[in-house]
Amino acid sequence: MRPTADALLTRSVIVDPAELSATDIVVRGWSHDISAAALIAASRSFLLSEPFEFSLLWWQTNIDASDQLDACDSLGLSKQLSFFGESTMWVLATRP
Repeated sequence: MRPTADALLTRSVIVDPAELSATDIVVRGWSHDISAAALIAASRSFLLSEPFEFSLLWWQTNIDASDQLDACDSLGLSKQLSFFGESTMWVLATRP
């Protein structure tokens, strides 16, 4: 879990921090034990509950992770931002 600009920087994406809210948070992950939809839903449920207070929670994935992109769609995370990285396009997804 990182602020938006920091999360993108770890993937070699440089974005002007003024373009993104400093209070938005990005989370990413993967699991071989549960589906992408279950992982994303559980992560969002936990991080959107007390004591956490984020202005906006984004899920970060990339265009090569079709299971996560499909899960984002099925969970209603239809507001998306895309950024070209060193070797792939990174996607941030959240609810509108």
